[in-house]
Amino acid sequence: MIRPSERATISNPTDNSSVALTPASFKFTKGKDKPSRLPLDTGKTEWIKQGVLIENTGGAPAELMRFDIKTKPLKKEQLKPREHAHR
Repeated sequence: MIRPSERATISNPTDNSSVALTPASFKFTKGKDKPSRLPLDTGKTEWIKQGVLIENTGGAPAELMRFDIKTKPLKKEQLKPREHAHR
């Protein structure tokens, strides 16, 4: 749970997927990059990169369920369906 105006750093060694358990609004900052805003509805999934500082900019506590994935997501080219012959 991240309270309103509270900040948290994603410090896991890999990127992870998070699912919003409550409606939330966040500001993401990575290093010296310009902050970006992200509203999340309940059930929405978002990839969060490692080392990102997130801040709850909403007026209510935000709850996220985080999944720490050990492998990197597949690249777009790797998602193409394999061709197979029909008989």
